Amino acid sequence: MRFATTAIAAVGFVALPVLAQPGTGGTISHLNASFTQGDSPTVGTGNGPTGAFQVGGTGNPDHLGTSWWWTRTSVANTRELANNNAFGPSWSGRVGQLSFNDAGSGIAITRTYLVTGLGDGRGVLEEGTTVTNTTGQTLTVDLFHFLDPTLGGNAGGISAAINGATSSIRMESGSWVAFYEGAGQPFQAGAAGNVLSLLTNGSPDNFNNTGLPFGPGDFEAGFQWRFILGPGEAASASMTYTIVPTPGVLALLGVAGMVGVRRRR
Repeated sequence: MRFATTAIAAVGFVALPVLAQPGTGGTISHLNASFTQGDSPTVGTGNGPTGAFQVGGTGNPDHLGTSWWWTRTSVANTRELANNNAFGPSWSGRVGQLSFNDAGSGIAITRTYLVTGLGDGRGVLEEGTTVTNTTGQTLTVDLFHFLDPTLGGNAGGISAAINGATSSIRMESGSWVAFYEGAGQPFQAGAAGNVLSLLTNGSPDNFNNTGLPFGPGDFEAGFQWRFILGPGEAASASMTYTIVPTPGVLALLGVAGMVGVRRRR
């Protein structure tokens, strides 16, 4: 659902580190792919926790710095708040789950993580978030996902652009390509710190489909959803982060696979 956005001003604000909540993070895996989520923050005014996403391939590098969610509602609309004080963590096999209650914002949140290995050097991380209105009034809920990629273990050197006619973001660095998809919602992209500052600067901001094409450089991006929820109503959003080797590397992997088959014959 697209919506009118307000102008975004650059703010030179750096969020202070916050305490993590031990035991809420975890690791899930499937075939060659694994995802590790750091522990939930204990307050909503700082940066999100770090994470790691590995999909095999040469050196099995980490392709992720941070993947986290923020919310803003019409009963607490002075700023965006990082999801914090998670409870009920469950990390088993390829599926993870966290829950959050934000009484001050009038919402409850459930998050599901799913990792899928697609063969050596390829994998998908999916995150789904369901927001429920826990008040007796209609709420406007703005939900934000933030991604700080580290393709091939390198935060710098990333080039990014809209992926063809779709609203997914294509990133490339060295031997790796990534696709970041937010289901057609408004995005924000830019150099390191630019997007995160909109979520941590203490004032309400909206994403406005700017910042692409980008690079090469240290890149970050995010997507925003807006829901109008009556009392007790819920809505869901999801993002996907897909890693594959560049076409040239994929071609080499294909040749290597063919040679292996021939040798086994």
